[in-house]
Amino acid sequence: MDILIRWGRMMARQKIQSSSKTQVATSGKDLMEFKKTNKAIGLRVSKGKLTIMGRKIFNVMCAHAQKEGQLGKDAPAGVTNGDKYFWLPMSAIIKGATYDSNDTRLIKEHVVELSNIRVEMEDETQWTSERMLASVKIYNPAGLNSKQGKLWFGFAFPPEMFEQIMRPDSYTKLSLYYGSLFTSGHSFALWEICRQYATNPGHLTPREPVAYWATYLMGRPVPVPPEYKYFKRDVLIPAANDVNEIGDITVKLIEHKNGGRSVEELQWEVHLKEQQQLDFPPPPLIDTVLIERIAALGFSNTEAEDLSVSHDSNFIRATLDLVEARLLNQNAPPVGSAAAYFRDALNKRYVDNIPAKIAKPVNRKGQEAIQKIPPSEESILKASRREEAFMHYEKLDTDDRQDLANQYLEIAPSLVAKALRKDGLKSKIAQLAFGDWLADKLYGPNLKV
Repeated sequence: MDILIRWGRMMARQKIQSSSKTQVATSGKDLMEFKKTNKAIGLRVSKGKLTIMGRKIFNVMCAHAQKEGQLGKDAPAGVTNGDKYFWLPMSAIIKGATYDSNDTRLIKEHVVELSNIRVEMEDETQWTSERMLASVKIYNPAGLNSKQGKLWFGFAFPPEMFEQIMRPDSYTKLSLYYGSLFTSGHSFALWEICRQYATNPGHLTPREPVAYWATYLMGRPVPVPPEYKYFKRDVLIPAANDVNEIGDITVKLIEHKNGGRSVEELQWEVHLKEQQQLDFPPPPLIDTVLIERIAALGFSNTEAEDLSVSHDSNFIRATLDLVEARLLNQNAPPVGSAAAYFRDALNKRYVDNIPAKIAKPVNRKGQEAIQKIPPSEESILKASRREEAFMHYEKLDTDDRQDLANQYLEIAPSLVAKALRKDGLKSKIAQLAFGDWLADKLYGPNLKV
């Protein structure tokens, strides 16, 4: 699935960057544009965390509310208080969030998170603290658990947010299409805030302290400013590269230093790209398989989704491989917290110290990327043994399969046992661990199939 996602995104970028001979004016309808108040773009999160999926879902809701123009329009028959909500099919939310599954669990988690986020708005005369969402309903006339009927999504904004969305005094036209191409919350946030200055005569954003940009781009309160060299490496440079590569603007970082050598303030130079013909749908970009692997370590789905887009995807997968292997190692001391170990492995880049399995980092456009070395004979043999073992497993009747599962659960590491009980062999970590155990049981350790 990840190969298809990367291919789709690559093709989209290539088409966006096609030669000027094919450039034509693109209508707002093609881009799915909507007006987003500049106050909403510059929101400072004072409580909670605004993730990439949360940002996308919120923009879909804003665009739809403006299109509908009034509460209660298209409210499904039978729903209570339907006239107090905006309504659209759940499929429209899933499509707008570029989520590659019809499972609504993650959507629910993100709208709950949006409801709990508190933001601040301020101008010369007033300061306002408010939630991003007031209420959300999911309704199916045939029953929430039924596969029949139509699943509806209803939402309502709090008073101040409603006024800003429906009657903005100053706004920026944003494209749901371009927004759908981003997979990083940092990149999405940078694109939104810079987009409003692309048509300004000076083409410059305001100068703001590093702490301001950290809070805004990371979508959560940042009480202590991060160490700048790491913030620049892990957030600013990757976000700028993303915006320049797939957005409708180009950005350039400008650093302002104090009397010494420390960077105190930042701003961005912003220019519009020439519009080009866009006649293809955005590809699905939220990798739910990667999210499930991270969640199996003890994270919530929203935490896992945020981590999955916070670093290069190859680096995340390499770190997951390393952590999962460490957790399954019976000869090493037990790991107290799989989640904490994973975070530490990300922050300290454990994979850089395993050259036998993973290549050294290479620099591309200022970003650090991880490239995997072709699989070894040992890993190919293990994969072959697992495949053969699962072929044998599939031929067994239900009782024999359950007997094998019970045998394994008695000796499985706690993390694997938990994943196996919760998701069965859909869990990647349980699938690998159980497959290796079954192959050893059937063929003996280290024996070729």
